[in-house]
Amino acid sequence: MKKQGKKTGKPSEGNSFVSRILCFISIMLFLLLFLLILYTFNSFRMMREREEASVRSTLQIYAKQLDSKFAAMDQCLEGILGQSNLIRQMSHDREAERYFASVELQSDLKNYILNNGELDYFLIMERQYQGLVAASSTRMKLAEKEAAHAWIRQYVRPVQEGKPRWDSITLNGEDYIAKIYSGNDWSIAAFSKLDTFLGDVRAVSYPMGQSFLLCGGDGLCMANLEAGKDRYVGSALPEEEESRKQSLYVQTLDQGKTDVRLVGVISWGGIWKRFGFNSVFIGLIMICAIGCNMVILSYIQREIHQPLKHLMKTIADIEEGDYKQRAEEHYRTRELQSLTSSFNRMMDVIVNLRIRAYDEKIRLMDTQMKYFQMQIKPHFFLNALTTIYSMSYQKRDADIRSYIDALTRTVRYMFKTGLHTVPLKEELMHLRNYFQMQELRYPDCVFWYFEVGKEAEEWEIPQMLLHTFIENEYKYAVRIDSLLSILIRAEVICRNGEKLLLVRMEDDGVGFPEEVIRYINFKSEDPSREGRHVGLWNIKRTLEVIYQREGLLHLSNLETGGCLIEIQIPKRARIRETEGVTG
Repeated sequence: MKKQGKKTGKPSEGNSFVSRILCFISIMLFLLLFLLILYTFNSFRMMREREEASVRSTLQIYAKQLDSKFAAMDQCLEGILGQSNLIRQMSHDREAERYFASVELQSDLKNYILNNGELDYFLIMERQYQGLVAASSTRMKLAEKEAAHAWIRQYVRPVQEGKPRWDSITLNGEDYIAKIYSGNDWSIAAFSKLDTFLGDVRAVSYPMGQSFLLCGGDGLCMANLEAGKDRYVGSALPEEEESRKQSLYVQTLDQGKTDVRLVGVISWGGIWKRFGFNSVFIGLIMICAIGCNMVILSYIQREIHQPLKHLMKTIADIEEGDYKQRAEEHYRTRELQSLTSSFNRMMDVIVNLRIRAYDEKIRLMDTQMKYFQMQIKPHFFLNALTTIYSMSYQKRDADIRSYIDALTRTVRYMFKTGLHTVPLKEELMHLRNYFQMQELRYPDCVFWYFEVGKEAEEWEIPQMLLHTFIENEYKYAVRIDSLLSILIRAEVICRNGEKLLLVRMEDDGVGFPEEVIRYINFKSEDPSREGRHVGLWNIKRTLEVIYQREGLLHLSNLETGGCLIEIQIPKRARIRETEGVTG
């Protein structure tokens, strides 16, 4: 058989149709947004792949062109290096030999310059006699030649592995592609102006978002291959392994010949700009669909979810006891106006019926309270009359007068108010009067002491609460032949987030019987039916009725002898009498 769960009266989250509608629309919105992101991502990826393929193929074409240029210039240099006898003769002791060698070498250099359109300057320098043989194209100016002469004289051969390679240098503000062979007594250098070297390589323009750069061995951009553009020139570019994060693609040229690199750059903005009309149109449709869903979501949230949420909060406030709360009726939708209006009328009827039933319950509990007090007070008066009767036989007229005076003050305290609770300090004042009254009956038999904090003095407690326990002490624990010590402590404590007054009463008497501890601390039948311990049982029921909770009274016996009474008093009484009696 299926077990049915307990109904709490509150609808669960899963039963809210508004939440489900919002959930479905949110899922649809999420799917549309996901579809838009996926479509945009795939379109961008395909566009980028096409751009990458275009850049790579262009870089390969440029690499072949530049490699062929470097190969042609290397062929000229190797031709000069092949005339090693003439180069060594430039260091001959005889000036005539040096002269004839220089003339012949210069003739060869001029031929290489004429036959190779990439070379702008070719020179051979002999260090011992500072001999210099050079040939230049018409593109070289005198100042540029002198800058090249000064640079070659100061050139210090670096430690290199393998053959020298072509690299970029800057002389007198002009960029060159240069290569140097250096021996012990001589140096051979070939120069090509960057504009000359790239003259037939530069393009008028490239596709949108694409740039092609020439970088030197130091990683700095030497030139932009697009005519008239100097973007990126002079800036450092990242290494090849980091280049993909910034849309850079590096094509390394023949490393046996040069340190120069080709770099292709793809701009993200350029890719976005090249999106086709269809892609943009489809994207706009998706954005409009997402916008419509957001409008619907906002409308349901504002016109349905928020009003229903406010209605549920109103119901919760009413359940907590705020019976004045009512649902708002000023809504735009006719259905919600009708619903809230009917709800308010229904709540008016329910609250009136509930208040009527609650008043009946209050009157019943108040009757119970008066019944408990009627049981406690006659018990006290009988004990007082018995004491007066006993002292009259002992001819203690003065003690009888003092006793009656104290009894009068006690009676006035018991009947001065109809409230069920009084400040603790008033109850303690009454106890002092009661102790004085009992001292006449049991002289020097009881030592009492109060230890009460200032905050605790103003705490409201049930009237005659402590009196009942003290009266019980005199009935069961006080002996003529011994001294009984009674200590009363009261302090305000915080337990489980709630402030409580904790009253502890200790004595060094014989303690409670086990049956008394059992029926006071645990649920049991009313023992007052048998005429035993009426006062203790009525105190327990009084606390339960006034504060509408159990477990506020606890009795125990101390290991050292005597009993311990612990009472917890909440701040507010749930049941209070409203009509008082003055006397």
